[in-house]
Amino acid sequence: MKKIKTIAIAVIIMLAGTITTFAQTTKSTQQSDYGGVIQKTGDYHIEMVKTETKILFYLLDANKKPLANKNVSGTVLFQYSDNTTSTATLITVGDDGFTAKNDKINKSTSEVVTLKVNGKTITATFKNAKEPVQKEKPHGHSHGEDGHHH
Repeated sequence: MKKIKTIAIAVIIMLAGTITTFAQTTKSTQQSDYGGVIQKTGDYHIEMVKTETKILFYLLDANKKPLANKNVSGTVLFQYSDNTTSTATLITVGDDGFTAKNDKINKSTSEVVTLKVNGKTITATFKNAKEPVQKEKPHGHSHGEDGHHH
């Protein structure tokens, strides 16, 4: 009888471990699909996706799921290495994104996004990583660590 109880407990522990692992995997897939940098701000998150020529922001809920951009407005303050700044009004893109027009997007060192959501103002600051911004289109070959390989 002890052996059956021990086996039953072992099976339950294994199943519990599998369920926990599955729950963790499921939870991580709730992360945003946009591949950007996410900042928490109050009850929300704001995600920034920056490429060489454009910048996109997404408003996410507490679980990092995208929220509709309807009735949400905002601005972005671009800061540059020469201590200058420029501000742009966010323009809605699709059902859940925002963009801003700026000819010097790839030159900014940080962005301060301010959104007005349900009468509440939320702000997030994104400091640019030292790595290059996302490339929009690969150009057909790899450079390797020390430049071109021919």
